Amino acid sequence: MPAQTVALVDKTGSIAEATLRAVAAALEVQANQHLKPFWPKVDAAIVVLSADAQIPPGVMPVYIGADLSDGQEGVHNDDTGTPYAQVLMEAGDAWKLTVSHEVCEMLVDPTLRLTMPGPAVTVTNGRIHDVAGTFDYLVEVCDPCQSPSRGYTIDGVPVSDFYTPRYFDAQRTAGIQYSFRQSLTEPRRIVRGGYLSWHNPVLKVWQQLRWLGTPTPTITTVDWTPRGGVLFSREHIDMHTKTSRRLSCTHRSDALFRRAAQERG
Repeated sequence: MPAQTVALVDKTGSIAEATLRAVAAALEVQANQHLKPFWPKVDAAIVVLSADAQIPPGVMPVYIGADLSDGQEGVHNDDTGTPYAQVLMEAGDAWKLTVSHEVCEMLVDPTLRLTMPGPAVTVTNGRIHDVAGTFDYLVEVCDPCQSPSRGYTIDGVPVSDFYTPRYFDAQRTAGIQYSFRQSLTEPRRIVRGGYLSWHNPVLKVWQQLRWLGTPTPTITTVDWTPRGGVLFSREHIDMHTKTSRRLSCTHRSDALFRRAAQERG
């Protein structure tokens, strides 16, 4: 049996069960046929549960809600340490891309704390380049390439591109697949609409490389210090940097969503 189970839960009451099951089937293909060859610990079943169902122990739910007044979009840990995701329901297909994003990241790192070391980066005159030093990068496999323009479809369902472990290589090597759809062509780079987070051991701060609504990439320092023994996590970093994870608000006329609709006929 699969080692990981993710449950899609419609909290809006407005998504047809057939639609949810089609999304679940596409995400299971993405997880086991696309993600797993690069991230071997992934072994997933994607199921659909009703909004009033009891979530079985160990199952990672993705709640699709009409509003998120009780919390922010993204991946979180519950009181038992089990990850869950919240996704805002918007018109059109964009919410499906967000669900794919969150599911990929939960499957690769259910702890929300996995880091990988790699050469440091900076931005000079709008260009990202390597510098001396090493950063501990948070493993968030969809963030650097999260733009819908970099996504793809599986049976009419839009899904997110994701990076491979080679994304943290020290240098670029010809022929290496840095992301599944090859939207990332160099290690530790981002595309427009993406971001990358790391711990800087020299400055002893968390930072993010972002290309969100600006003409060129920028680097922002995270204004957050763990207190009382609280460990860092993706949830804390995203909360304190107020990074936009609202992919579900992407305009539904984007080419990826038009293509997905055409595939469904």
